[in-house]
Amino acid sequence: MLLALVLWLVLASWAGATTLAQVPAASPGAVIATGDPRSDGGGPGLVGSPIEIALGVVLLGVLTIAGTTLIIKVTRR
Repeated sequence: MLLALVLWLVLASWAGATTLAQVPAASPGAVIATGDPRSDGGGPGLVGSPIEIALGVVLLGVLTIAGTTLIIKVTRR
């Protein structure tokens, strides 16, 4: 058991040392892009019109309430 553990540690350290030496480093001239690429600079994460989305959610709620009330009135006995 001890021999297997030592062998595993030796192989793991040997494999890690050889793969780390072969990994290329990042170029120093890399530019990090900020913001949301889907918008035209309106701000990070703001895609579309928040007011229209809020009105759509309210309209969906009103339609759901009206449809549920209609179904209850039609099927009530």
